[in-house]
Amino acid sequence: MANIFLSASVPYLGEGKDSWYFENADTIAIRDAVLGVANAVLPEHCLIWGGHPSITKLIRYSYQAMTGCDDDNVLRKLSKDHVVLYQSAWYSDIMPDENAAFGQVVITGKKTTKETSLAYMRQRMLTDSDICLGVFIGGMDGVDKHEYPLFRELCPKALAIPFPTTGAAALKIYDSNKDYLNQV
Repeated sequence: MANIFLSASVPYLGEGKDSWYFENADTIAIRDAVLGVANAVLPEHCLIWGGHPSITKLIRYSYQAMTGCDDDNVLRKLSKDHVVLYQSAWYSDIMPDENAAFGQVVITGKKTTKETSLAYMRQRMLTDSDICLGVFIGGMDGVDKHEYPLFRELCPKALAIPFPTTGAAALKIYDSNKDYLNQV
């Protein structure tokens, strides 16, 4: 069973957020790409991701549709070997209800700042398992400025596949790595 890392989110506007990601995102393509990756990976492999609420809901939906089951207790047992969902304790008061459907939810420690808490969670996501592939879909600055460089550093032999048609951070990753990606 291979470990596949998914770095994805649906960009949104908010205070301190770079509007470029929102303006250049294709939310329908992001949704379809996440569902496609989940449907391809979950039956035979393990999907590892950080618990962005928009993505966690999509993966739960995909697992529900795949199994024909809507009971979180059953889904938790079925998903135990096929998902590892990481969440930072920084967000412990707003974690999505969909987390209850997954058998492996890793809550990483709350550090002194949100940034250090997320950095710690990302480091754990990329080092707790032997990852052979990273998929980058949509996303904001956390995807292209933090997760992608850390993925390249900590998983240097793993293949990285950005989905540029989803726009946002995945497009930036693709545009800044065209020469490398076209050789793969």
